[in-house]
Amino acid sequence: MKWITEWNPNPQNILSYTDTYTFIGSCFSEHIARKFSLYGFECYNLSLGTLYNPQSIINALDLSFLKENLILENQEYWSNLLTTKKYKTKDEAIEDALFLEAQTHDTLLKTNVLIITLGTAKIYKYKECDTIVTNCHKLPQNLFDSDFMSVEVIVDRFSKSFTKLFSNYPIDKIIITVSPVRHTKDTLPINSLSKAILIQSAHLLTQKFDNVYYFPSFEIMIDELRDYRFYEADLIHPNAIAINYIWEKFKIWSFNQEIINQIAQIEKIQSFLNHKPTFVENASYQHKLASIEVEIGKLKDVSEDLKSVLTKQINTLKINGE
Repeated sequence: MKWITEWNPNPQNILSYTDTYTFIGSCFSEHIARKFSLYGFECYNLSLGTLYNPQSIINALDLSFLKENLILENQEYWSNLLTTKKYKTKDEAIEDALFLEAQTHDTLLKTNVLIITLGTAKIYKYKECDTIVTNCHKLPQNLFDSDFMSVEVIVDRFSKSFTKLFSNYPIDKIIITVSPVRHTKDTLPINSLSKAILIQSAHLLTQKFDNVYYFPSFEIMIDELRDYRFYEADLIHPNAIAINYIWEKFKIWSFNQEIINQIAQIEKIQSFLNHKPTFVENASYQHKLASIEVEIGKLKDVSEDLKSVLTKQINTLKINGE
């Protein structure tokens, strides 16, 4: 008897260890980015913080962080409504905006796979200039209007942004997913409406671009993991079990079997190195350590960061065993 309606991924075989990855969007993208980094994929980090709505992501991809009329004094600090940060002075805010533009540009120049996580279609507009902001920075609510981005606007603006990305950077694949994190402060019906707008927008974008793909993180969480035991105590964020489950689906969907096998091999190596025995000087343990070192050397196309971390762990255990 089946107890769940399961999504069985149709393997796309679109990602590999030779790709370079950048992640952007809601906090769920951070969880997936950590998985990629943990298993030795070449990943780049942007210092942008959490970007929830499509326009904030588009602004970042278009290198649009600086509009001086959106840099406001807020009690004892300054806020840039197009970033998630606070600053001591206005000049510091301007300087950081220019830094983010340069850093994002440099990162995209090294990226060929962009993974976007959409959080919500709900937006806040700064009334004075009718501009969608990234963060309200706890400024008075009467300074903002709330609304939803429409499917048509999201698709149109992402389409323009994607076209520029494909032309100006080595990006040849974009994966879109909708975050399974629930925005319950907006009420459950509004959260559902928001996610529906994002899902429809994502699907239309996959129809417009052959190299834009959709992975159903939200649907897996809602339809397969239909139980509060898969959420954190706040009943909003997926817990570690849910994140691992979604990752397992993502692996099948995106990688070929050779890569999946290597990820499993890395997991075994990490498990062994993270379990320190009582007597590291034991000959059989040191022999196993030597064989693990050989296995690390055979890992194919993994990042130097991962090899460095694993080698450092081995050397520490060798030193302790001497």
